[in-house]
Amino acid sequence: MNGHFGLLEELTKRYGAIKRARGCFLYTQSGTRITDLWQDGGRAILGWGAGKSRLYFKNSIDRGFFGVYGTKLPQPLEKALRSICG
Repeated sequence: MNGHFGLLEELTKRYGAIKRARGCFLYTQSGTRITDLWQDGGRAILGWGAGKSRLYFKNSIDRGFFGVYGTKLPQPLEKALRSICG
């Protein structure tokens, strides 16, 4: 296998494409439930649903990182956060 791309290819070959993810599980087209120990390289460490944590994170950014005053983010950080949060 070639890194995580090789893992994806192997999972797809054995079980079909991943059709959904919930909590710490991946569900394939063939109906197989796989425990996701990799968690997308740590990006889904709270699980795929993550409850309201993403909403709280977005709201915190909108308020200026818990402060009363807005915060000027460095452009690369702002771009990265926008790509994650939408």
